Amino acid sequence: MATSSTMDLDAVRKLAQSYSTHPLHLTALHSAYLDRASSDLPTLSDSLISLQPLNPALIDRDVADYKDYFTKVKFKYLEQESKERFLRYILREDPPSLRAAHNMQLEQSNTALKTSLKTSKLVLDSSITQLRALTPRVEAQHVQALSDTREADHLIKEILDMELELARLRAQHPPESRMTISRATQILDEQVETLQELTGELHARTQGLGQLKQLLGRKGRELEKVELGRITAEGRLSEAKRASEGRDGSVEKLVSWYTSAIAGYKDLMGIRSLIAHTENELRVVYATPRGDRTLCLVFEPGTGRLGDAKVLEEKLDLSEAVDLAVAGNDVPALVRRVLVLLRRPL
Repeated sequence: MATSSTMDLDAVRKLAQSYSTHPLHLTALHSAYLDRASSDLPTLSDSLISLQPLNPALIDRDVADYKDYFTKVKFKYLEQESKERFLRYILREDPPSLRAAHNMQLEQSNTALKTSLKTSKLVLDSSITQLRALTPRVEAQHVQALSDTREADHLIKEILDMELELARLRAQHPPESRMTISRATQILDEQVETLQELTGELHARTQGLGQLKQLLGRKGRELEKVELGRITAEGRLSEAKRASEGRDGSVEKLVSWYTSAIAGYKDLMGIRSLIAHTENELRVVYATPRGDRTLCLVFEPGTGRLGDAKVLEEKLDLSEAVDLAVAGNDVPALVRRVLVLLRRPL
C-alpha cells in the first residue's frame, strides 16, 4: 500500500514538473495575443482595449467611441468650413485656388484612405465576428483550465497532507505493533463465530419463551379448574355447616377434604394468606421471586362485582388489566395477569 501511494505521488510530481517545463497551449496563445495587441495598436494608448488587451468585449466600446469622435470632428470641420465661406462672401474674397494636379492628388489620396478604411472596417467586423464565435469556447476552455489548475493544486495539497498523516501514523504505530491481514482475518472469523453463537442462543431462548407461554396457558387452565373445584367445595362446606348439628362422620370427612383442597389450592397458587380487610376488600398475599406481595381486591358493596385492584408493595401499571377485569367481572383473569408480572425474572 505504501509503494502504491509513493508511485502515485511521484506521478503527480512529474505531472506538475511537466506543466512548469512545458506550459499549456492556452498560455502560449495568451502571450501571442498580448504581443499582437501591443504591436497592432500602437496609437491606441488611451483606448480601453490597450488598457485591458485580455478583454475582447472592449473592442465594440472602442469602435463606438471613435465613431463618436470622428462624428464630432466632421461636425467641427463643416462648421468651420461654413464660417469661412460666409466670411469670404461678406468680404468678397475669392477662395484660395487649388491646382488641378494638387486636387487630383488629394482626391486620389482620399480615395485610397477611404478604401483602406473600408477594408479595415471589413477586417474588423470579420475579426469581431470570429471573436464572438470563439469567445464562448475559449471562455469555457479557460474556465476548465482554471478549474483543473485549482483541482490539481488542491490534490497536491491533499497528497502532502496525506503524506504528513501517513508519516505520523507510521511514527505512532511501528511495524512490529501493526495488525497484519492474517490477524485481522482471524479476529473477523472469531467475531463471526461469536455472532453465530449469539444467534443460536437467541433462537433457543425464543423457543424456550414459546414453551413457557404454552406452560403458562396450561397452568391457567388448571387454575380455572381448581377455582371451579374451590367453588364446589365451598358449596359443600355450606351444606356441611347447615348439617353440622348432627356431626356425623361424613361431615368431618367433608371438612377434612375441604381443608386439604384449600391447602393444595394455596400451595398451587403460591398463596401465603387470605385476609378480609373490610367487608368489600380482600387481600391475598402471594409468594413471588421478589418476595411476598399483597394483591388487594376491592368489590362493589351490594353487587359483589369487582371494582378495583392493586399491589400494595409495588407500583405496577395494572390500569388496562383492571379495566378489562372490571368490565367482565373476571377476577381469575386479573389474578393470572398480576401473577405473570410479579413472577417474571427481575
